[in-house]
Amino acid sequence: MKKLLLALGFVSASIASIAQTYTQPTVGLQGTYAGTCEVNTCSGSFYDDGGAAGNYSLNVNNIYRTFCPNAPGQCIRLTFNTAVSLDQWIGGCYDAIVITDSPTQNGTTLFSGCNIAAGTSFTSNNPSGCLTVRFFSDNIVTTSGWFATISCTPCSGGAGSGPTATSIADCSNAQFVCDNLNPVVANSVGPGLVSDACVSGCVISENYSNWYIINVTTAGTFGLTIDPNPNAADYDF
Repeated sequence: MKKLLLALGFVSASIASIAQTYTQPTVGLQGTYAGTCEVNTCSGSFYDDGGAAGNYSLNVNNIYRTFCPNAPGQCIRLTFNTAVSLDQWIGGCYDAIVITDSPTQNGTTLFSGCNIAAGTSFTSNNPSGCLTVRFFSDNIVTTSGWFATISCTPCSGGAGSGPTATSIADCSNAQFVCDNLNPVVANSVGPGLVSDACVSGCVISENYSNWYIINVTTAGTFGLTIDPNPNAADYDF
């Protein structure tokens, strides 16, 4: 889902990132599959919801979370420190982890299954620099789950690839709309380096976003027309 975010004013803030511990959510927010808003970071530890010492939960229904970089030109890398062996049967998985190269749950699949060897890494290779992890478990057996390290690496496309420090995907770079005659043409590639809408509480997820500033000087009715391209895209104001 694409988010078109309008800012009537903004404050530029510097957000420092420190290494933290993150766990996989088990319940979606407001009836969605998004378990929590995405995190912009280049460091941290990532566990299943059981943490370092416990097993993951039963009955998790494809809930996902997203990690995005907080520095320009960087892409997220997820390295599994220990072997992952989820509940399975010969020839298939009862429980499964899915890793997508995208800021959303349905991006290009990098991995889908129940076994990951220790030391295996998955690296983002899309313009947002984000990776998304989706998890499913049934109602019978759980295991110790996973422990992964979050880091960043220069995006593989070379200079200019990955998220930028000047993108209007971040509120600090919001684009001024100067008239009501000319259309504003822009397509978002991700949430930017700061998940502004999540911090403000505007939305539960900022997978794709653009920020605009409109200075209203005359009383009246404000309206706009959103014309997705392609038309099948889901843009929200």
